[in-house]
Amino acid sequence: MGAAHIFDVAVVAACACALYWNTLGAGYCLDDSSAIRDNLDLDSSKTTIRGVFSNDFWGDPLLSNSSNKSYRPLTVLTFRWTADIFGKGEDAAWAYHAGNIVLYAVVCALWHWFVARRDLVSRGGCLVSSLVFAFHPMHVENGASVVGRADVLGMIFMLASIDWYLRAAAERSPRAAAWFAAAVVACVASMLSKELGMLSLAIAAAFDLLLNGRVLRWGVRDEAMPKGMRDVAVRFALAAVISMGLLVAARKARGHMLSPSMTFIDNPIFYEKSSATRVMMYTHVHAWYLLLLFAPLWSCADWGYNVLPKPETPLAAVLAYLIVFGTPLCFLRTAYREKVALCTVLLVVPFLPASGIVPVGTVLAERLLLIPSTGFALGAGLLYDYVAGEEVWGPVAARGGAKLAAAAVNTKETKKEAQKEVKEAKKGKKDGKREVSKEGSGAPTGRALAVWGVVGAVLAWYAALTVERCYAWHSPMALFSQGIRDCPTSAKGHVQVGTVAMQNRNVSLGLAMFKRASEIAPNYRVPHMYLGRIYAEEMNDMEKAMVHFEESILPETEGLRPDDEVMLEYGKALCKVQRFDECVKVITQSVNDARGIGKDTPPMYADLATALGMAGRTEASLRTFEQLLMLPDLGRTEEHYCRWSGIYFSKAAKEQAKAKAQGKPADWTASQKELLNVVAVHCPHVVKKKQAASKQ
Repeated sequence: MGAAHIFDVAVVAACACALYWNTLGAGYCLDDSSAIRDNLDLDSSKTTIRGVFSNDFWGDPLLSNSSNKSYRPLTVLTFRWTADIFGKGEDAAWAYHAGNIVLYAVVCALWHWFVARRDLVSRGGCLVSSLVFAFHPMHVENGASVVGRADVLGMIFMLASIDWYLRAAAERSPRAAAWFAAAVVACVASMLSKELGMLSLAIAAAFDLLLNGRVLRWGVRDEAMPKGMRDVAVRFALAAVISMGLLVAARKARGHMLSPSMTFIDNPIFYEKSSATRVMMYTHVHAWYLLLLFAPLWSCADWGYNVLPKPETPLAAVLAYLIVFGTPLCFLRTAYREKVALCTVLLVVPFLPASGIVPVGTVLAERLLLIPSTGFALGAGLLYDYVAGEEVWGPVAARGGAKLAAAAVNTKETKKEAQKEVKEAKKGKKDGKREVSKEGSGAPTGRALAVWGVVGAVLAWYAALTVERCYAWHSPMALFSQGIRDCPTSAKGHVQVGTVAMQNRNVSLGLAMFKRASEIAPNYRVPHMYLGRIYAEEMNDMEKAMVHFEESILPETEGLRPDDEVMLEYGKALCKVQRFDECVKVITQSVNDARGIGKDTPPMYADLATALGMAGRTEASLRTFEQLLMLPDLGRTEEHYCRWSGIYFSKAAKEQAKAKAQGKPADWTASQKELLNVVAVHCPHVVKKKQAASKQ
């Protein structure tokens, strides 16, 4: 890669940094808090490096029932190193965003380097491709969200894996074996950054088949199988075996569960009973993904339930498949055949995990378009070459594809074929006898300038959308408000806006958002839970509150039980209307269900202990408080600890006074004395108060 391309790489990286610079002022949005502030894997004093490789992306043990099975330890390690230096509080958010900006600039520069190194397009086409990739608005979630780093880091290792695989194809043993081993290592690193990295070798093998195996040329112009096909087949077989091994290893590491757990609202297609309807809905989602690449007019933080309209006909999906798979057929007898096919490979193969083959925890996610968008970006570079007919810095057709084949397969026959094709291209015998400028002629033609004008307009549009969406990631309210603006049928988006509004004590906005969410999706139960809270706590209208709470515990779809949080809120509401026995039953069931999947928290036991006390079951309440106070500190603050221990000892003192009045023994039990020692560490003032009460 010459000095000109090095300059272009610097330009692309600088543009990427400029586009996302404003995210330095952003905080933690959406899943960022769970991945950073609440993740114990980022705390070196609490979790070892080995623990990071044993836990999922959110810090839960990978084999536990509570894990969502997202395994990205290398990404977590980058967060951990940042936390060791800057911490993980809100004031340190800029450091994580700065890391994202750097990594995004690196991946954009690497994409330009990869395309230029492989001579897939001309220099002008290469610059168009890398700028389209860097500016694309669908990458905002990857660049502006801290969690989006997983996709960026995974792509960096994926590009390295593909390049090293192709270097192995160009070398002879033993250097070929070394490059192939490096490609496998990079593939594993990509998989440990983001799960779809395991497809790196599959994409590399497809490149090998198209460029070195020349499979699209068999039978065209009476070309035979190249002599290097045996080596291509061996590499392909090795890549297939290793990829299957990685798949099996991933399945075993996740406890034989490849896809993360999901709710009905996250991905209702997964719960669709009819296979035909499910397939039709997934193909409709595929069409939406392609539409967002060509026209990124919509952006939503959560493309879940009811966001996309249900398809009435498969027309959109058929059209999308014709574009993706039909376009290579149109170029089958041109010099662009391999390159256009590579666009389809890059577009389709990385998209397979999100296509519905493996269920994911969402209907559509913009972050999943990062790697597939390389196919779109390469297509943009090829389109520039095809329309411009010449390059500002030299001929396009002279780089027709044979040049890469000659560089990749060191055989005299292939080099002769390449040289022949270059001569034909220069004479205008390829691609409809297009005119090409002479190498080094310098001045761009009018057609090239016109094409660059169109490219500039598109990039300006992309840049405006990208910068605007980056600002939305500065706060949860801005992010969720943008989501319901672009996707007004997002019930979950309205709930998210309502939740933030309630945190800001904006009750009227919260009430309006939850009502709208329940209207959009009548079987979505979470809005009813929040409406019940508002009516009970803010408006003191228990009659309306109970109507919504009872609505909230109905299953969202057949076979699904209500959410534990919803059941807990319903139980607390039953206590407020003095239906104590029902209250205890509901909260006990909620705690038991949460414990069964490892999601029980101290506040749950506090609610249960309080409910038991209100129901008059003092002994059971005290036992539950003892269990609560002996739990690990996870999920509670010192304030909670002191308040709960104060309640416990207050109740225990009343029980002792009652026993003394009845002439019964009223000494502290051994378990209470042990508990007293534990509480003394956290809340000495509670112990002093208890001791003073005992003396009286």
